[in-house]
Amino acid sequence: MCGIVGYVGNKQALTVVVDGLRRLEYRGYDSAGVAVVQDHKLEVRKKAGKLVNLETLLGTDPLPNSTTGIGHTRWASVGIISEPNAHPVNNEQVAITTSPYVAAALNGDVDNYVDLKVEHGLRFADPITTDAKVIPVLVSQTLTKTNDPSEAFRQSVVQFEGSIAIATAIATDPGKLHLALAGSGQGLYVGVCPDRWIVASEP
Repeated sequence: MCGIVGYVGNKQALTVVVDGLRRLEYRGYDSAGVAVVQDHKLEVRKKAGKLVNLETLLGTDPLPNSTTGIGHTRWASVGIISEPNAHPVNNEQVAITTSPYVAAALNGDVDNYVDLKVEHGLRFADPITTDAKVIPVLVSQTLTKTNDPSEAFRQSVVQFEGSIAIATAIATDPGKLHLALAGSGQGLYVGVCPDRWIVASEP
């Protein structure tokens, strides 16, 4: 079990996302992270351990102002507890290819991640140690072919097997989050207001 929070609106996304992670921290104490999109760039901060470790990092290495962001608190089900395995995972950090930048937060398991790595020839900078790392790499690779973020996300997630909830931010598609829900046992809720959208693993 993990917790996902996402925000798109006119407020600072980081404030909303971190507040949401505090409410969902009981869903995973192993690590926490956030990603924001600003000026067609993606920035990620994450730390192993409890949310307070991430909050300390954000105090010393702050993120830029942004109105689009996702966050995650992890209960490690595939892969060890470590900062590299913390979410959001992004292709800049884990893959040999570095563009376009994609960050993904996963709740659940991508059961066929090893098969997808082989089938698509996905190249990683280090040994793949958790299933979530295939998400941003596959979306990024697909995006180079389609040049359509929504279509690249759709073509990628339909290949995932397992019970999953995913929130993805793409640097070249600011002001949007791409969401997927499949299988049973996972939740992903979207709150819609005139000036903002909020996504979370729980109402």
